[in-house]
Amino acid sequence: MSNLKYIFWYFKKYKKRYAIGIASLLLCYLFIPIPNWMIGKFVDLVKNKQLTQQTLISHSLILFGSIIILYIVEYIWHYYIFGYSFQSATDFRKRLVTKIIKQSPTFFYHNSTGSLMSKATQDVGAVQTLTGYGILAFFDSTVYPLSIIMIMGFTISWPMTIASIIFLPLLIIVTKVLGSKLHVGFLKIQKSFEKMSESVMENITSIRVIKGFSTQEVSKNRFEKSAQEMYDSQIAQDRLHAIFIPTGKLIPSIAFVVALLFGQNLMGQGKLTLGEMTSFFLYLNMLIWPMYAFGDLINVIQESTASLKRLEEINSYKEDLIDRKNVEEFNCEKSLEFKNFSFKYPGEKAYSLKNVNLKINKGETLGIVGKIGSGKTTLLKQLLRFYPVEEGLILLDGKPVEQYSIKSIRDKLGYVPQQHLLFSKSVYDNIAFGKINPSEKDIMDAIEFADFTKDLGTLPNGLETMIGEKGISISGGQKQRISISRAIIKDPEILILDDSLSAVDSITEKKIIENIINHRQGKTTIIVAHRLSGLRHADNIIVLEDGKIVEAGNHKELIERKGWYYSQYESQKSGGSDE
Repeated sequence: MSNLKYIFWYFKKYKKRYAIGIASLLLCYLFIPIPNWMIGKFVDLVKNKQLTQQTLISHSLILFGSIIILYIVEYIWHYYIFGYSFQSATDFRKRLVTKIIKQSPTFFYHNSTGSLMSKATQDVGAVQTLTGYGILAFFDSTVYPLSIIMIMGFTISWPMTIASIIFLPLLIIVTKVLGSKLHVGFLKIQKSFEKMSESVMENITSIRVIKGFSTQEVSKNRFEKSAQEMYDSQIAQDRLHAIFIPTGKLIPSIAFVVALLFGQNLMGQGKLTLGEMTSFFLYLNMLIWPMYAFGDLINVIQESTASLKRLEEINSYKEDLIDRKNVEEFNCEKSLEFKNFSFKYPGEKAYSLKNVNLKINKGETLGIVGKIGSGKTTLLKQLLRFYPVEEGLILLDGKPVEQYSIKSIRDKLGYVPQQHLLFSKSVYDNIAFGKINPSEKDIMDAIEFADFTKDLGTLPNGLETMIGEKGISISGGQKQRISISRAIIKDPEILILDDSLSAVDSITEKKIIENIINHRQGKTTIIVAHRLSGLRHADNIIVLEDGKIVEAGNHKELIERKGWYYSQYESQKSGGSDE
């Protein structure tokens, strides 16, 4: 119950609208009993042969008028209560996604994609139920039954009312007992859903690898296991609901039997008319729903509080990378520099970068090479501000990187990652993602820079060709060049290519390198590469080994030193290994 405090901000935000909805709902309670009261009156009038045309018309007008008013107020409360429950789903999802996209990679070490998807769907759905149906269930299980009981007692008979309804609270007891078990079951279903979601996503994103290794059966069995766990959790939950359904029918039946016996006795004494008896049964029938509503309310609260807690775990997650107060805008006027910089990934003991000292002046091209796992990509991530600086310094224009806003730094960067992440949209949309409202010329210039123009003719719909999930319908080289176009279109002050030419042929690589030389004069470029031929033009090249810079210089200087760079270059010239 304490987790309900995490939703107060939402009710406060829309308090006026909920006030209108709740006021309309309460007004509705005043008019709902009128038709049942009128039916009782009609029964007595017919039985006593007192139903005249004038009486029929007047009573019919009252009945019709109350129904019209009910229609209007029901529309109002339904619109404001259920309508804004959809708003709650929108607001909570926006809040969740806004929080997620601000996080550093550390956050995603602890929160899997399946878990986050579950929170954005099932948990937000549970909150939506609370803000809509939960509100209705609360008032339908408290104010509504009290109003009906008052009418039954004051207009018909208090003894008969008390005797009849005394068994109905048993429904509440049953649902309360089952509530805690349903809560545990709901959490199990959530966990099972997360596992199944992760299994589905892994199968879809890794479909090429799965088929390449002919492991479809293994993947299928793994998914079937997670689906079976989901099924078992749902069946266990359904068994609890199955206990409640017959119980929910038995207890009201007892109440009706008591009312019938009590009413027959009162009618025999002349203290109750047939019409009043009829109205009483209709009122009693109206009290069954509130008992169910109370049980539903318990379930809704149990499930939504669990979901609110899970959502709050994300929303209250302390970001490890935030701007300081009074940060400056980064303009990239002088240099980038690492001073005695060391880094290890969160939770790791071993350092990935060790005592790195490196300076890149504005307008220079830096090449970074080294064996796999030597720390090349890790070094680039520091410029992207993915992690806080723990040991040493990163200086931009001579000032610590923390003095600049994260956004202003990233605005100056054009980044092409090692893993080319494309969206399931058109080629045009993927390239245009790099710049707000690009012109047609911007798009074509970026395409030409990445030497992708010739490929447009081979695509079925040119720029409008849909490339599929993560670019599944195009080749690796095309993915790389679309990614380069996306980075180039913003004309960044600092261009970072993380092994982004590995899937293109040597002729295409040469053209792209020429474009970098000719079109990026005065701007900084950082290239990670395994093919050393693409770095001959670089102003400076560093060789990383186990997170340390072991060689540094331009191409000619490194060749003359005859170290790792030299041996690797000679090996590649003769067609040997890249390592």
